[in-house]
Amino acid sequence: MATQQEAIARDAIRGGETGTFDLFRVRQSLIEAESAEAAAGVAAGRARSRLNQALGALL
Repeated sequence: MATQQEAIARDAIRGGETGTFDLFRVRQSLIEAESAEAAAGVAAGRARSRLNQALGALL
């Protein structure tokens, strides 16, 4: 969704409908979304690791 917003903002700038600050704001949202996605992936990997350790301790 953030990628779509960036494309829309770029088209709006090309058409003279908005300024570069809006594009900056949209790009910042994209960076934050990518960061949150990466953090979620790390958290999921950490949870899998803890589960595997717990299962290994039981076996």
